[in-house]
Amino acid sequence: GSRGWSIPDHLFLNEIPCNPEIRDWFYRDVCDAVQVALQDASLLESCAGRLKIECVPPELNPEMDSFRVGTMLEMVREIAIRIGVVMGRRVKVCIQGSLGEGIFTGMPLMLNGMRRVMEGMDWQSREGEMYEGLLINDIINRRTGEVAIPGNKEGRVAFGEVGREQVEDEDEVFIIIAPQSMVGASVYEPLSQMVEAAGPNRTVILINPRLKDRPSSSNVMSVQGRSQRIAFAASFREIFHFRLLYTGTTFMFPIQGALRMNFANSPRWTLFKRESTTSPDDRNGE
Repeated sequence: GSRGWSIPDHLFLNEIPCNPEIRDWFYRDVCDAVQVALQDASLLESCAGRLKIECVPPELNPEMDSFRVGTMLEMVREIAIRIGVVMGRRVKVCIQGSLGEGIFTGMPLMLNGMRRVMEGMDWQSREGEMYEGLLINDIINRRTGEVAIPGNKEGRVAFGEVGREQVEDEDEVFIIIAPQSMVGASVYEPLSQMVEAAGPNRTVILINPRLKDRPSSSNVMSVQGRSQRIAFAASFREIFHFRLLYTGTTFMFPIQGALRMNFANSPRWTLFKRESTTSPDDRNGE
């Protein structure tokens, strides 16, 4: 299915944090899928510009304690740079804000503080650096309140939240990091409004979305409107997928194989089986 592509040897994904070379391998793989998809006009027309990435090794799986915000943001940074610098398009990276009302306002734990970390990352956008002038937003020093890195109106990467008001005429591609609902608050309304405002001629990319309903006693995400929410979630075309496979009664260990699909190689899915090249006796002696 992947046209001769194979998983590299010694891909030890149970090591947290992973070897930087392993992370870079995932980043390149995902970036290739995004670039090929954005260059495929027929694909974008068929899905109205709605794309989805599901990349969930342990460090990127929001359902695991091993999830690392830094790994997620590094991958998003590489995607944004590939789109903005290599492809020359303006991209807006979005993280949802608080959901709910009144005292029930809140944010999923994995997204809490992510925007601040993203802005504080090294984007190599300062004067004299590799991507000078890349960022559109001013980067504010959180301690002093002063502008640490002035934004560039002609830049290629902007930051935002999830909502209709975040869509600007200049934006060409939107990356939304792990959109998800909470018990008592749904992300469906702001996300669907944003996608509608972007329209079919611009691209919205969801990274590791969790759009399933989370019903509560307050009747939020109940039966009413469920078919529309399911149809909306299903409207995004998956262009990359990687996840590990485990035995039916265990979680995270032992790894039995992996499931992968990369639109840059082939739209077909490939199932990989883990094989050990050493015997149990050899491993015990190491």
